[in-house]
Amino acid sequence: MLGEALARCARPPAFLGLTGPLGAGKTALAQAFLRTLGVEGPIPSPTFLLARRYEKGPHRMVHMDFYRLAEGAPGDDVWIVEALEEADYAVVEWADRAPYLLPDEALLVTLRPLPGHPMGREVEAAFRHEKARTWWECALKERGF
Repeated sequence: MLGEALARCARPPAFLGLTGPLGAGKTALAQAFLRTLGVEGPIPSPTFLLARRYEKGPHRMVHMDFYRLAEGAPGDDVWIVEALEEADYAVVEWADRAPYLLPDEALLVTLRPLPGHPMGREVEAAFRHEKARTWWECALKERGF
């Protein structure tokens, strides 16, 4: 799975932004990413909370969902930036709702369902930093591409 490969190739600090329509697989990818990093127990989507934090050993992880970000109160951006800065690993669903909050080192992955293939996904990566490009290339090699 792509989330597992991305987790195995991630080097902190690592920021993963996910985009795509409802049902594209953002939450499943985020869950696989966090589970591979060692998060145990349920990993629910943080849609209504905006963020969930996890710790595993010395690592701090944050799972965010920007879907409802526009509905937040003024000043929400401050705690989000702080949470991202404190995280060793961060995964953000609906990252396209506030891309300006992600650091330049973030790897942005867009998922789109393939028509006629219920389990198939088109995947596209974008990056503004060499670290993100290297991370993506490592994950592709892990997946055999």
